[in-house]
Amino acid sequence: MTSHRLTTWLFLRLLGVCALVAFLSFGVQLSGLIGAEGITPAVQLAEVAQEHLGASRWWKLPSLFWLWPSDALLWLLVAMGTACSALVVADFAVGPALLGVWVTYLSLSSVSRPWLNYQWDTLLVETAFVALLVAPWQLRWRVFNEPTRAGVWAVRILWLRLLFFAGFVKLSSGDPTWASATALTFHHWTQPLPGPLSLAAHHWLPHSLEWALTLGVELVLCWGLFLGRRGRVVAAASSTVLMLGLAATGNYGFFQALTLALCVMLLDDEVLGRLRSRITLPEVPELPRWHEGTVTAVAVVLITLGTIQGVGQSAGWGWLPESGRAVMASVQPFRTVNRYGLFARMTTRRPELRIEGTLDGLIWEAYRLPYKVEELDRAAPQVAPHMPRLDWQLWFAALSRCDREPWLRALMERLLEAEPAVLGLFRQVPFDGQPPKAVRVVTVDLEPAPWGAEAQWTEVTEQRLFCPVVSR
Repeated sequence: MTSHRLTTWLFLRLLGVCALVAFLSFGVQLSGLIGAEGITPAVQLAEVAQEHLGASRWWKLPSLFWLWPSDALLWLLVAMGTACSALVVADFAVGPALLGVWVTYLSLSSVSRPWLNYQWDTLLVETAFVALLVAPWQLRWRVFNEPTRAGVWAVRILWLRLLFFAGFVKLSSGDPTWASATALTFHHWTQPLPGPLSLAAHHWLPHSLEWALTLGVELVLCWGLFLGRRGRVVAAASSTVLMLGLAATGNYGFFQALTLALCVMLLDDEVLGRLRSRITLPEVPELPRWHEGTVTAVAVVLITLGTIQGVGQSAGWGWLPESGRAVMASVQPFRTVNRYGLFARMTTRRPELRIEGTLDGLIWEAYRLPYKVEELDRAAPQVAPHMPRLDWQLWFAALSRCDREPWLRALMERLLEAEPAVLGLFRQVPFDGQPPKAVRVVTVDLEPAPWGAEAQWTEVTEQRLFCPVVSR
């Protein structure tokens, strides 16, 4: 019988590392983003939720934060999530620790919009929940039972949904760049946070081949999941190459690492032969029948809901009865059955927002973030797996309008107050951190400079006002 003890052990350890990075990364930004003096204070959300949702907030925005809305509880949630992640990495009480990861990250995500609303955030929550089906639940060190087949396939189906719909949305969106095989001529320099190799990839990689390989992996090779061991090895290997390419040419937080963790569950212990000879897991008794039955039942429910989500995403929801749509809507807040699909429409220009302050209304000086593209001659840094939330969110805001991004006005007001928690999110702050007289947000379009030029970027439009000036 095929064994999955070693693959499960490796998958869960990698998942624990991803969760640990996620909690630590958000923790260093928490005060400036959702702290009481941050851009979007969670305590203010608690007041609004209490007024408009009442007791239903526990279901519509599930979070332990409602027990005691305060910065202290936010920090406690981060500390608990970090500790639970570390236990998963250390192979101690893995099942209960993963449950703690799921509860704490879901709790933070529910009160941290827009900051914890990216696809890898929802993927982390869903993966932590699905991983409960293959995790050992004994309160001991290094205990790994043989997982049930239903649990293994629940993890694999999650991987398939993630990969396939990443490709499906690209072609179903009607985006002309994906349809004409030109999307990758824009991707490397228009992505949110380019990395050190992004512009080199833009100048030198064969973009038509990149396009073919990307869609080939996401739409075709992923189905090797159902073609036996060899098919799964090909699917895992091709997905790994795709994720490593994305990681090498961009900054996407812990997304690639989390996807690679899911890839491991496509394999079995025979495939990991050399690793199996080096790592021996202690023998443990077989799981009781009631445990296997429970896992199978939950796995069937999750796979069914995931399939419904996928069909609804691809074919619309008209075929599903009203009661079915109500069920799907009711589970959505828990982020355990999510919609996936990145870069459905490729951005073909790069508008960049610049935040500036003034003391006299005449001379404006910039607030510079650590990782965002702002200075034309500054090389893009490697920041992943850290996820700088404000840098990312400003990229999305630049593609929208100021009046549609209320958090941006809140950011400007915090800068007028020279709030230390918010200033701590920036790399360079003018006026020695003193309150400015006024703050504005301007935008300018950038394009890559020619290869070999001294500058990295060139401005192709004149600077223009994005948000009205806010003054004290």
